[in-house]
Amino acid sequence: MTRTPGPREVVERYLRLVAARRWADLPPLYAQDALVEHPLDPHAAPLHGRAPLRAHFAHLEALGLQMTATNAVFHEAGDTVVAEFTYHGVTGDGDPIARRCVHVTTVRGGLIVTSRDYQASIAP
Repeated sequence: MTRTPGPREVVERYLRLVAARRWADLPPLYAQDALVEHPLDPHAAPLHGRAPLRAHFAHLEALGLQMTATNAVFHEAGDTVVAEFTYHGVTGDGDPIARRCVHVTTVRGGLIVTSRDYQASIAP
């Protein structure tokens, strides 16, 4: 019998997959009816369900984005994980990027059911 991963394990896997640019492997981490919000981005509509998430990650792949999470700190409370980290990387054009992030992610049954992803650009 396969063990269901815990909330922190799922969030850590998410960060590893982003760093590996395995964008197509990210949507299966989410529940079918998952809700992802980016509250600090006034142009980002909530992503509800795997299909919008698949499109979101396909867009990031098309941009050629490369990011690695550094200085990750995790705070756990039941099925919710607050992950604080900094994304460092480059755009598809080779421009450096750095984003300070706080993701508040709820995981049930080994799948992400909600995530509120706060990100702010900082000097690379």
